[in-house]
Amino acid sequence: MILIVIVGIVTLILGVIDKISPFSILPQWTISLILIITIVGCIIAVVLSWVYNIHPVEDIDKTESAPESRADYLSKSSKIWKTVSYISFVVIAGLIVLNISEREGKNKILDKSVAVLPFINDSEDQENEHFINGIMEDLVIKLQTIKELRVPGRTSTEQYRNSPRPIPEIANEMNVAYIVEGRGQRYGDRIRLRVQLVEAATDKHIWADSFDEVISGPEDIFRIQSQIAESIAAELEAVITPEQKQLLERVPTNNLTAYDFYQRGREEAWNHVANWDPERLPVAEDYLRKALQYDKNYAQAYSGLGQVYLFKWQWYVMNNQDYLDSAHFFLDKALIYDSQLAEAYAYRGALFSMSGENEKAFAAYDNALELNPNEWQAYHGRYFHAMMHDDIVEALKNVYMVAQLNHDRFYPAILRSLGWLFKANGFLDQAEHCYQDAFLLDPDTLSMCRSIVLQSEIIGDYSSAIECLMERYENDQEDTAAIADIVTFYGFSGEYEEALKWCNEFFEDPASITGATRSHSMHRIGFIYWENGFKEMADEFFARQMESSTAIIESGKFSNYDDHNPYYDLAAVYAFKGENDQACENLTLYLASWENEYIALYIVSRLKNDPFFNKIRDEPEFQQIVREAESRYQAGHEEIRKWLEEKAIALEPTMPEILKSYSELLFYKGKSTYC
Repeated sequence: MILIVIVGIVTLILGVIDKISPFSILPQWTISLILIITIVGCIIAVVLSWVYNIHPVEDIDKTESAPESRADYLSKSSKIWKTVSYISFVVIAGLIVLNISEREGKNKILDKSVAVLPFINDSEDQENEHFINGIMEDLVIKLQTIKELRVPGRTSTEQYRNSPRPIPEIANEMNVAYIVEGRGQRYGDRIRLRVQLVEAATDKHIWADSFDEVISGPEDIFRIQSQIAESIAAELEAVITPEQKQLLERVPTNNLTAYDFYQRGREEAWNHVANWDPERLPVAEDYLRKALQYDKNYAQAYSGLGQVYLFKWQWYVMNNQDYLDSAHFFLDKALIYDSQLAEAYAYRGALFSMSGENEKAFAAYDNALELNPNEWQAYHGRYFHAMMHDDIVEALKNVYMVAQLNHDRFYPAILRSLGWLFKANGFLDQAEHCYQDAFLLDPDTLSMCRSIVLQSEIIGDYSSAIECLMERYENDQEDTAAIADIVTFYGFSGEYEEALKWCNEFFEDPASITGATRSHSMHRIGFIYWENGFKEMADEFFARQMESSTAIIESGKFSNYDDHNPYYDLAAVYAFKGENDQACENLTLYLASWENEYIALYIVSRLKNDPFFNKIRDEPEFQQIVREAESRYQAGHEEIRKWLEEKAIALEPTMPEILKSYSELLFYKGKSTYC
């Protein structure tokens, strides 16, 4: 019995060590198993203690007097059993607390995000650089296949090839918890490779492995890559499903020459992407076709050719159907030989999207993400598809994933898209974080001004909108859209005389106004003239606005900029003229023109604050329209809020007060917790 207590005490000590040390070698089940054994032993000890305490002389023949020493012995024995019981109880209590409490470094949920930096080519022959890069890129794809990992692609990390930086700094910019570094060389039929996993927060190497092998075929290379990926996944406690393991261990080709030509072709295609160098495309195509000469069933080579023709269509002659047809042909061939090739589905989705086959595109992107949960291009395609169909909730979810997985030259634009969608769904602080980060990376004052103006409109802070637009006008005094917006917000704030100065200087002749200002701002200018007593001038602007909006609606040719707005602008003029039925009819059409059920927050704000609707604001039909808009906005906001909570994304960020001028932005040095 005492032995059980000793075992329990030793286990308790080991448990404490295991709890405070993240590098303990104890298996996860050790404490639990010994806890069970100790509990069973302790129950026996307690029972025996109870028996001896109540019946200390049980089973002793009482026909003769027992010696006093015997009684003393039994009394001491009873006390020992009590002591053992108490110690056992304490040990069990300690083990239970230890077992159910978090074991730091073991049960803690890890941030399973990892970026693979460009591998260093140590080969004497720099011709082998494509080979080392190929190993790195294939490792990225294998890691991306594991659903529990978040792994940005090569387009995100290539920027660090020639500009080495401290690991914590890179990880912070990439928003990952771990970094993979590697270097290798190829000489003859041998390769030497060393790969290591670094914990970004501590800059400590927590795993490493080296390989020095003779390569008899591509299967040897794929085996090494799979071994590295599985080791990293194990270190990060990421579960690999049987389906994912099958994808990790597949052998795309058994021909080493075909593999070498494919890697060369893929590297040339990559160089086109990295440097916008179209002269690389014919070279890439030539290598990929040579790969197929040695292995006609090489699915990745067909997929690579599909990508090349997609690039040709984008770079050389857009709308050239021959390029699109060739891309479709090669991608179809790729999927015939390998139906689990994620990249082929992603490229296919892009092709379907370009030809307007949106449902097919969406299905292709879904297939890509099922096979590679980190395929950022598929998320981007889904985002674009959602935006085309007014699904601002689905669009936000997908562009958020793009921002997590892609940090290349387009990252600032991605952040701005994410910021706009956060704003549209009512998460204003999150939106400002994204816009501010985008501005620090790319000081696009026009985009930042648009963000501030939209935010100001939503919260009713029209003076901030005017201040921002004034700065924008000072930078470009031919920006008529900014001038029209200044007039609009002066009208919203009731500063009609100030607005009239701008109208008299820039918009005195309605016939000279063109472009977006003509399409959407004529009635805003007319409103200012009306409020200043120039009724005839105002009526002319109102008439031109109705003419422009009606023409767009009748043509059915809504541009991205014009989408939905003609109905709203018509409703505004009708409401101002007191024609309530036509105003509400067009507002109903305006809400109906949004294909998806969700409505953006700025629409609700406009309906509630637009002075054009003051005359009908108390009408039951108008109030019902506002309630419908509010309900549709709130449904989307709530869905996003739940999604953010599921993703463990903070809803209450610590950030400076919203910045309202570019000069303030220059001093903002914070980093977003969202993007």
